Amino acid sequence: MTKSILVVGNSRAAQEAAEVLATGPWSVTRVPEISKAPSTHLHHVVVLDTDGIAALPASVMKTVRNAEPNAAVVMLATPDTPWASWTSYPARPAGLCLKPINRLALNDAVDSALVYQGLLDENRHLKSQLANTVSSKDWAGCTPESQRVRESIATAAFSSGPIVFIGNDGCGRRLAAELVHRNAQTRSSPFLRVDLTSLPHGELARVMNELRGELGPSNSNPEGRVGTLYLAELTALTREDQRTLSEIVERPLPFRLMASAHPSIEAAVDRDRFDEKLFSVFRSRIKIPPLRERRGDIPTLVDHFLRLTCKRFELQPLGIPSSTIEAYTHYDWPGNVSELSMVIERAVSIASVAKLDTTMLPEHFCFLPPPTAREPGPRKDVPLRKLIADIERRIIVETLERVDGSQRRAAEQLRLNPTTLHEKMKRYKILPERQGSRT
Repeated sequence: MTKSILVVGNSRAAQEAAEVLATGPWSVTRVPEISKAPSTHLHHVVVLDTDGIAALPASVMKTVRNAEPNAAVVMLATPDTPWASWTSYPARPAGLCLKPINRLALNDAVDSALVYQGLLDENRHLKSQLANTVSSKDWAGCTPESQRVRESIATAAFSSGPIVFIGNDGCGRRLAAELVHRNAQTRSSPFLRVDLTSLPHGELARVMNELRGELGPSNSNPEGRVGTLYLAELTALTREDQRTLSEIVERPLPFRLMASAHPSIEAAVDRDRFDEKLFSVFRSRIKIPPLRERRGDIPTLVDHFLRLTCKRFELQPLGIPSSTIEAYTHYDWPGNVSELSMVIERAVSIASVAKLDTTMLPEHFCFLPPPTAREPGPRKDVPLRKLIADIERRIIVETLERVDGSQRRAAEQLRLNPTTLHEKMKRYKILPERQGSRT
């Protein structure tokens, strides 16, 4: 989806900014003042020229926020503009571009603002999910391995130091971090996840500096309510970013730091492929075993996901054949708990569309992925991320087929934001060409 930019101002600088940005991959609109902004369309970025503004910065930013509540603001200003007066949280611009306008500097400022705003949007979505779905009961399982994870979560909730959750993709690392956050004294404060695999190289320091106001003490948070920053996948960091993060965490942070890492990180430290100094910062390490190492949890997890998914689809409680559960316990689940959840959601989704009038899901609804997905021979060199992506792609395609290609209905059934579904369809190349060209 094309990102839209609103340029506010009637000066020569505002006109130049609109002309420069119109040559980029964005949809650009310019208005003389924020009150003239079209009320029928909200923008991703507002580029605001400070020339001729007599009102106080806080008042100006409040007006902008009222008109464009979810937009990132980039300010056009002269070198002598008192930047500090514009950056009081929460009414703060996401970026600054000095006048006279430089094409490269303006494009960089807008790009950075979009990255920052994307993190905030994801944070809002995650906080909404967390508030509605996460509780201490969500770590389902009856095996000794699951009990150890629960005990580790409870212990970590009473500490304040950095934590790293070590495990394979899909095994529940983020859920464990959310449960630590919810069970700690910070449960009413923000929980923000940053995906290090998608963060541009060299952006880590800037992003963490920007997030200090979101997660730590600020003008709007005088009592110092401390939030949590969760860095997903430490092993994705380059050596340069590892050193940057190591330097950042040497100083006291105004928020709690958590992270996830693949089990290979320990071998990477031993082989000097990951910064040992940075890894040592995370003295609290919670290891989460893959699902194949706690097969006794599978029946409990199946029941857990069945109840949650039936409630979501507003269906009567459904059972599942014992033969299916037995087959599940013999499957290796390369995608771990996430894969199991998607298989159950698919079965219940089919039942919902079929208006199934029974108390038991038919066995063929609950099929397992093809044998090649778990055979070590032909697939041994396939990354785990690709296996999970293949499963997600297949579920999206099957859901679209059931709803005759309607993205809106598919998003409703998959419980996704329509924009998120659209982006996933683009990523997996399943978006029709005629739709992909729309803005």
